[in-house]
Amino acid sequence: MKNPGPSLFGSSGLVALRLAIGIGLMCHGYATLFGSEAGTAPLAGMLKEKLGMPQPELMAAVAKWTELVGGAMLALGLLSRLAALVVTINMIVAVYVHAVVNSDPFFRGHGSEGGSWELAALYLAGAFCILTCGAGKLSVDEIVFGDDEETPPGPANAR
Repeated sequence: MKNPGPSLFGSSGLVALRLAIGIGLMCHGYATLFGSEAGTAPLAGMLKEKLGMPQPELMAAVAKWTELVGGAMLALGLLSRLAALVVTINMIVAVYVHAVVNSDPFFRGHGSEGGSWELAALYLAGAFCILTCGAGKLSVDEIVFGDDEETPPGPANAR
């Protein structure tokens, strides 16, 4: 039996979630890639120094392009589950780096210096919701694919 997906009313909630998460991610990615003289260098340095990540410059660029492009895809509801999967993985790494590696608090008050992992956790939660629920009826996925599922039927989509 085909999953009918969320109602039109439920889909409006998914639109609000997709827009909030998508636009926020796009702003973060754009600001790093195009709005900062330093670009991805500070992130790359941290990935190398604290995580020993191979090819940190590439990984930093991938993370920020994921925010920019993945955010746009989420906002539009275009290949939303794929975009949400990539963003979810990106935000898991971000939460890990802030919470475990840097020992940042969940929330840091306004005007305080240093990082926190509150925003990364919110992006993670939103992306995970879209990953598990789909984009909803008010999305490009619905227009292009005829439903809010861009993935073919299979065990992952079985009920």
